[in-house]
Amino acid sequence: MAEAGKTAPSPSPKDAKESPSVNMAEDMKAFRGKHYFRLVVSTAGFVVLAWIFGRIGFGIVWLAPFLVLVFSWWNRTSSEILETTARLADVQARRERAFQNAETAEWLNFIVNRWCVFSDSSILSLIKTSLDPLLEYYKPTFLESIEVEDFTLGSRTPYFKYIECFDSFEDNRKIKASELAMRFPPSDLSRTPKYKAVMDVDLGLASPDSKFVIRVKIAKAALLDLSTDIAVEDFHINGKMQFVFSFNRNIPFPHLAAISLCFLEEPEVEFNIRLLKAVQLMEFPLLKSWVANLVNDCLKLSLVDPGRLTIPLCDDPDVLGHGAQYGCGILTLTIEGGYDGRLTDDVHWCALTLGEQKRQLKEIHHGDEWSDKISILVYSLTYDKLILKMKAKRKLGNKYTVLEYQIPLARLGLDTNGDQEEVFEKSRQRGSKMKVSFEYAPLPVINITNETTEEDFQKNYLDKMKDEENNNSEDQRKQICMLNNCKSDIETIRCGVPQGSNLGPLLFLIYINDLPNCLETTHSNLFADDTILSCQGHLSIDIEYKLNKDLVNAQKWLSANKLTLNNEKTKYMIIGSRQRLKNLDHVPKISINGHQIERVYKKEALGIVIDDRLSWNRQNEEQCNKISKNINLLRKAKDFVGLDTLKIMYNALVAPHFNYCST
Repeated sequence: MAEAGKTAPSPSPKDAKESPSVNMAEDMKAFRGKHYFRLVVSTAGFVVLAWIFGRIGFGIVWLAPFLVLVFSWWNRTSSEILETTARLADVQARRERAFQNAETAEWLNFIVNRWCVFSDSSILSLIKTSLDPLLEYYKPTFLESIEVEDFTLGSRTPYFKYIECFDSFEDNRKIKASELAMRFPPSDLSRTPKYKAVMDVDLGLASPDSKFVIRVKIAKAALLDLSTDIAVEDFHINGKMQFVFSFNRNIPFPHLAAISLCFLEEPEVEFNIRLLKAVQLMEFPLLKSWVANLVNDCLKLSLVDPGRLTIPLCDDPDVLGHGAQYGCGILTLTIEGGYDGRLTDDVHWCALTLGEQKRQLKEIHHGDEWSDKISILVYSLTYDKLILKMKAKRKLGNKYTVLEYQIPLARLGLDTNGDQEEVFEKSRQRGSKMKVSFEYAPLPVINITNETTEEDFQKNYLDKMKDEENNNSEDQRKQICMLNNCKSDIETIRCGVPQGSNLGPLLFLIYINDLPNCLETTHSNLFADDTILSCQGHLSIDIEYKLNKDLVNAQKWLSANKLTLNNEKTKYMIIGSRQRLKNLDHVPKISINGHQIERVYKKEALGIVIDDRLSWNRQNEEQCNKISKNINLLRKAKDFVGLDTLKIMYNALVAPHFNYCST
């Protein structure tokens, strides 16, 4: 976890001002006094028992064995008390030294060394499985393929020193482990469902014989195979790393759910890069720079707080995500940033993760204030955790995480207060301030069976949802306009569909589905928000009458449904033979709502250019120009990429122009 709070001494149950050594001394004194009291009382009892034996008249023969028994008991008991006291004092001294001065655990370094050497092949397999897809995704355009070939740390494995441990609490406090905390753990630890222990260590790696080999293929032709191995060698890493051990009582013993690790600050990283195969490559300096940036980004950005690597040890919902089958509500987030400067000079964007859902907002190319809005499905207000990241991309294609905020939905209390606003900011990081508004709307539970009739569904669900929408529509959405950093007043949106929402296109299609019902003399073709009205006639005056009549009907339908027509994009075209178009009796005057519609002689509809004679000549010219430009790009790229890459480029840039509308 991130070091979000201050380190504080562990409080004493009796008096927080007392030092641990004073408390320990008092406890030791109480322990000795208790056992000495029992020893003295027992001795007095033996004396009384001996006096009773004398009064009864037992002889010296009985007294001698009795005294031997008493002496043996005294010697054994006093020795046990002294040994126990000495052991406790020794444990106290060692714990005080360990907690006051960060511990150096050579036994841990020994185990890590043996484990790394023993698991060398397994670690290579794990790294290859994890990194090969990422390397293939981020590879530069001049590479045909890239994969991990070998990895070893050698005999000098990572070592740890100066180990410090902490208790971690939900309110971001970190209480440093002490001798007193060992004896007085948190009072509710035996009952709390979740707990985290934090360990901060200084990690070092100085391994001259370490090697990370990447095989790259530059080009491939009939008799040419330009492939080589690039080795990243001689790793030297120094930094302060944090391990977080997450425990969950709901999983089986030993209740350890996951281990996560990250660097608390940017580590010192040094390594060498060299070619293992002598090949003359013009691209090697650029490739070497890309590999260096990739390794640095992994160690200095991806694994630096807030970025971290989490290793799940079981099927814990908090680690792997909640597995609810049905959504319980919709969470709408309005995110604003850029208040205190530009976050990074690279292109960056905001990315959201909630369970298995991942959303990416628009890219930010400037340093001004920005805002965006997105809706996401919530499955559980108790278990779901929202992860908000600001990610960036280098010019060579490497993506990295700039900052990260983790927001458990249970902390927000959205079930009682659906509208909330919070400000997130990282200290000493420019451009990290972000304001997030949360709007949560629960989804109704709909129970539909084979016995549910259409009337029951209408009555129990549709009518109720419509009533709720009418009651709450005025308070749900508001809008504001901004021009040249000047903001308008906030106005309520009383109708319409939010642009960019998942259901927006479907709801719009349903909304305009009855438009053809108002038309009398024309035929309509609808596609999304594009509508084509067509009619035929022997005389141009007939066409003018039919179109103007249905345009009046369409305008009435638009007004009744609170929609507007884009007059600038509305055009009309007369289609006919060359002779008929030349001998028109008069040019039709088409208008809607008092606006004269412009006549055109060609028009693009869904990517197809249609002219007034249906000759397709202009469509062919457009397609030939586009295909010619893209083929020229392939011709220039064939010297730098392989045949497989050229096929991909062809299928992406050229083939679609032949295949579109070909059947």
